[in-house]
Amino acid sequence: MKHLLFTILLLAHFAQPLTARARTLDGYPKLFFNYSWLFDQAVCGPTGVAQSSRSANSQSQTSHSNDSRLSSPSSATAPAPSSTPNPDRWNNESETWAQEAIAKEPYFTQTWESNAPDLFTVLFAKFKGRFSRKEMSATLSVCPKVRSFSSPLVLKVTWYLKSYMGDKPVLPQEGWITLVYHELLHTWVDENLSQSKLLEKYKDEPSAVKNHLHLMALEQFTYINAGKPELLKWIEIDYRKAKDAYARSWEIVQKEGYQAFIAEFK
Repeated sequence: MKHLLFTILLLAHFAQPLTARARTLDGYPKLFFNYSWLFDQAVCGPTGVAQSSRSANSQSQTSHSNDSRLSSPSSATAPAPSSTPNPDRWNNESETWAQEAIAKEPYFTQTWESNAPDLFTVLFAKFKGRFSRKEMSATLSVCPKVRSFSSPLVLKVTWYLKSYMGDKPVLPQEGWITLVYHELLHTWVDENLSQSKLLEKYKDEPSAVKNHLHLMALEQFTYINAGKPELLKWIEIDYRKAKDAYARSWEIVQKEGYQAFIAEFK
């Protein structure tokens, strides 16, 4: 009886590590969501990419935060204003946005991890291709001028922050789930699409359009087959109202049918 009890306790002890280890073999990377003050400084700061056209004489202000990801070196200064509707918002409010982004890291993580298995189960049941990486860092940014991108993985979170949105509602979880999945699919498509007659057919379209054709087809396929109509509705509205490369890509995918694009994956 003692041996049986010991065996049960031993299995219980190792159950979670084994589960966690199995998840790393599922074919999609474990994401570590972390806010980066240094990234936002580099982009929205006084000498950052987003501020390259601004005067170097912007008034500076030292950061006063106890969080190591918010605190900058003693010689560093707070970011200069960005070109938001109120230019002073970055200077005056960016630290508050950053603090909320850090506080919401568990929300971002839990929301993604509770939905990711449903999406990738559908994707991997159809295709053999997997991700080459088992783990990825996902940098959260509160810089208003940043757009989310896949490599390196950077996710703009301003629209999910009450401190940024003010009286307007923050985006719901549908926005977050589809955002993360979208950016990961960029990587998956790059690693698993070798040849495409459809890309040849649309070779005269801008790169931003071509880069989203197979991706949007995969999104549509996934959300339909995963039984996620709310996610499909979210991207349909989002892409149709975009009136840019996203809208054009979505238009082409609907014209050809998503099945035509996903048939080009092995």
